[in-house]
Amino acid sequence: MKEINTIIIKSMNQQWLQKQELTLAGYKLNDKKNMIQLSVAITKDDYKYEKEGVSNIFEKFSVYVENIRPEQMSSLNTKLGKKVRLEKISSVVTYGDFQNNVSLTGTVQFYD
Repeated sequence: MKEINTIIIKSMNQQWLQKQELTLAGYKLNDKKNMIQLSVAITKDDYKYEKEGVSNIFEKFSVYVENIRPEQMSSLNTKLGKKVRLEKISSVVTYGDFQNNVSLTGTVQFYD
């Protein structure tokens, strides 16, 4: 992701999140964490970055869900393409060779 790491880690920037539209691109059970892991795509990016022309549109990141237990996964009735709202972020991790991948842990809500 281009500038997402710096922005989120600076203070888990709520302004950044409010300027994004996040869409569910996939989900699965993460056995290691015993949590549902969402793959979320940025489908709208209205944040004003420091550099001109920067956008994170169509970038993906993982969200580990705290408010939905794995045993509830089948009853989610959640379809790909639903919008995702990050309600509360409890942790952020960057990883990869260039620290250019992000995963969040927090609570989510789905909407149309």
